[in-house]
Amino acid sequence: MKRYFGINHHYNVTKENFKLMNTLDAFHFIQIKAMIIEHFFQDLVEVYTPFHAAWEAGYGLYQSAFNMSQGQTEAMNLLFEKLTTEKILDIENQIYAVYRENSPQAKALMPHKRTPFISGPQLNRITALNTLAVSIGTDEDLADVKDFIIATKTELLNCYNLHVAAMKKINDTAKDLEPLRIATANALFADEGALMTHFKDNPEKIDLYFDVHSMRAANKKPNDDGGTSIALEPSQIKLLDIRFKGKETWSVSNMTEFAACLFFSDSDAVTTVPEVGTYSLSMDEPVIIDLRTIPSTYRFAYAVNLDADNNGEINIEEI
Repeated sequence: MKRYFGINHHYNVTKENFKLMNTLDAFHFIQIKAMIIEHFFQDLVEVYTPFHAAWEAGYGLYQSAFNMSQGQTEAMNLLFEKLTTEKILDIENQIYAVYRENSPQAKALMPHKRTPFISGPQLNRITALNTLAVSIGTDEDLADVKDFIIATKTELLNCYNLHVAAMKKINDTAKDLEPLRIATANALFADEGALMTHFKDNPEKIDLYFDVHSMRAANKKPNDDGGTSIALEPSQIKLLDIRFKGKETWSVSNMTEFAACLFFSDSDAVTTVPEVGTYSLSMDEPVIIDLRTIPSTYRFAYAVNLDADNNGEINIEEI
């Protein structure tokens, strides 16, 4: 039987999602620290701070490794692009200047012409350069181009090795970060329990200390209810990336307790909510919209979060 109580949602929603855990941790720490003048929250902050500090340090190392890998990958891609668009052409031209293209000598050096150097796995392309240099051997007529090939191969190999090391660094820091994710999730779960006790007479206040919006969004599986989930920032008027013919029927639900609405327009640059023609959305029940009632020129749909302080979310399902 599926458990009803004792489910650690902080652990579940952050599986394979360090970025979300970082968001949940920072949000919670800021919220409880803002209430530190109260004795209860002083104790809560004191207990949670070591978990927050450990996570923050570990995530910093992970993010640094990730950023470094991004830079190294870009550097490597630029070198291989230059090999494809410039250097291999220079190499080919210099060889054909000595040995006519398709001659036996040229075919012995580059039997597949430039193909091995511009396609396939990157390490194979580096190997192809090395093979070409070895094939040239002591041919004095190609001594200069051989030096150029070796220099190109060496530069690419060094950059490739740095890229591999950077990717390994990400894996290593991720392995170190996973136990911290679990520990932080457990600490959040413990604080959830403490807040339940503290706010037993006002349980609605518990949500204020956790990033519930992000947790709900992460926990919603794509199309798990046949609909499309739309996240909204405070006071946001969002043009929806949804195509429709005007013959459909939508069921639109407000997934939060904060006021929201939906409207249609003939413009993709609306910045204010129209005074008429809006569909108010509440948590009580979904609003059914027959799109045949929408003017044929109104092919842009907008969702609006009418709350200035809290994130919102609606769900649109075609029925």
